[in-house]
Amino acid sequence: MALTFVAQIYTGNFFLGAWFIYIGTPIYNTIFLDDDKNLSEKAERNFAKSQMFVVPLYVYEIAQTFYWIYCMALLSTGSYQPTHWMFDQKPENWLQYMFFGFQVTFFGAVSALAGHELVHHKSMIHKMAGNWPYTQFMYSHFWSEHTLGHHKYLATDEDPVCHDKGVDAYTGMVKAVIGTHVTSWDREIERLTRLNHDKPVPFLHKIIYNKMVGYFAFHVCMCLTIFHFFGWGGLTFQLAYTVMGWFWLEAVNYIEHYGLRRLKDKDGIYESIKYQHSWSSVSSPVSFRIQRHSDHHAHSFRPYQILRRFDKTPTHPYEYILMLWLMVCPPMWYMVMDPRVESINDAKNDIKNPNQWNRAMKMSELD
Repeated sequence: MALTFVAQIYTGNFFLGAWFIYIGTPIYNTIFLDDDKNLSEKAERNFAKSQMFVVPLYVYEIAQTFYWIYCMALLSTGSYQPTHWMFDQKPENWLQYMFFGFQVTFFGAVSALAGHELVHHKSMIHKMAGNWPYTQFMYSHFWSEHTLGHHKYLATDEDPVCHDKGVDAYTGMVKAVIGTHVTSWDREIERLTRLNHDKPVPFLHKIIYNKMVGYFAFHVCMCLTIFHFFGWGGLTFQLAYTVMGWFWLEAVNYIEHYGLRRLKDKDGIYESIKYQHSWSSVSSPVSFRIQRHSDHHAHSFRPYQILRRFDKTPTHPYEYILMLWLMVCPPMWYMVMDPRVESINDAKNDIKNPNQWNRAMKMSELD
């Protein structure tokens, strides 16, 4: 983020940051990143207890928040228009605006990964701080939806962010954005009904005490505040940032949960969440090891610093950003991913040998 910011204010080049993120990062991850190691048991115990790993989460969130405000000030047409030389370089045409947007929302997405980790902490302060990046792109219901919905209903039809094989990314993202709002609203109604001793909740109480209404009111106040200080320029940026933030959040969910389903028994009860129910990839400390996603879902209590890599987890053939590039072109995505999904399903249905993928499934070389 710092390198991109410096390049932007000194050169006025709004393409360097996007090039570094979407081209340079995949090249680096593919060629140089070594992701073959897990911690020893002793190191894992020490790392799990250490609070030093919380520091990068807060540092990144704080830095990204300042950058978010800086961007609104940079594009301000309101009462506050800074005259400092750091605000001299602005996007001047639609192409620069587009690359600038992809750059800013990428950093917002990484901040959301930090927030995702904090949301899983037990402390309420950490949970609230973890939800802040999602609030910035007006997705404040993520907090409860992720912990009470996604982790419970993973790889089932009840989870809006899990998609069947053959569903394209764009359909899946629209379904996820709408679906998570609906399920979060329903969950709030259920909560209020329990508090009312299972009696019908008065309409006014559904509005006043519903957290989803509170989130919406906060988002409106946030937009009004942005408009007051930064005018239409700042508010337009915020709305674009919101839509692109939704895109990246649900794009990551799409590639992490595409085509994987939990089996039901004869009584309609889903099997327990295991490693084969989410996709993993080559991981990076920069993204807080979110790519070790199978271990995260199988053991959601494990903090990011001790997530493990396993050979028999469904694994992407390429690192995350390259998978995102594939995702935007559905035919390419289907060509690469559908055989892998089918191989996992074949293995799950093979009673004699349930832990072996067929030859269509890429396997790592480590034990």
